[in-house]
Amino acid sequence: MIIPVINQKGGVGKTTTAVNLASRLAKMEHKTLLIDLDPQANATIGLGLKPQERAFVKIDFSQYLSVMPSSKELSFKDLENDYVKNILKKETHEFVLIDCPPVLNYLSINALTAGDFAVIPLKSGDYYSLYGLKDILSTIESANDNLLDFKILVTNIDERRSITSHFIKKLIETVGKDKLFSTGIRIDSKLQEAPFTGKAIDLYDQNSKGSIDYGDLAMEILNLK
Repeated sequence: MIIPVINQKGGVGKTTTAVNLASRLAKMEHKTLLIDLDPQANATIGLGLKPQERAFVKIDFSQYLSVMPSSKELSFKDLENDYVKNILKKETHEFVLIDCPPVLNYLSINALTAGDFAVIPLKSGDYYSLYGLKDILSTIESANDNLLDFKILVTNIDERRSITSHFIKKLIETVGKDKLFSTGIRIDSKLQEAPFTGKAIDLYDQNSKGSIDYGDLAMEILNLK
């Protein structure tokens, strides 16, 4: 299953989700590939790796997790819309997570063209994330011939704030409850600390709220297959 993690807005937990979901699936002994398709290379750096000279060079990160780190090449490399799709035809991983750039450009289109299912992180309480959702959905619809299915992952949840329930209510009114993951990602300082150590949250602090939430999300992903 090829899963683009996509949102044209930064700061919504896109890279955090791609890295930690990939790590958790690998920890559950599912052969997983993480592709950092963002020239900013946050997913690459967050795992303690360095951007590569060439794009799409695969590194065996652990027994069940491989990584294709970011590269400066991605900023100027001319890619046809099915370039990533064709690369992945050679791969045998059970799951491929693609961290997309925070812009709906040719790299995002490549990820969506290759994808089987999209994860759209939205930051809880962020009106602008909600407002920009229609642009993402329009891009998803036009980029994939197979009408790519998707679900929205609400991140940065603070259950003490009334805006959280209001935000989720508006989201359900917009896309329907079936388009939301049951799992939400709660605010957790450990999620911010983990990249400084070059570790995903399940390896940095397996008992943290973030680790528990991404574990629950991984189970939902497995149930989609």
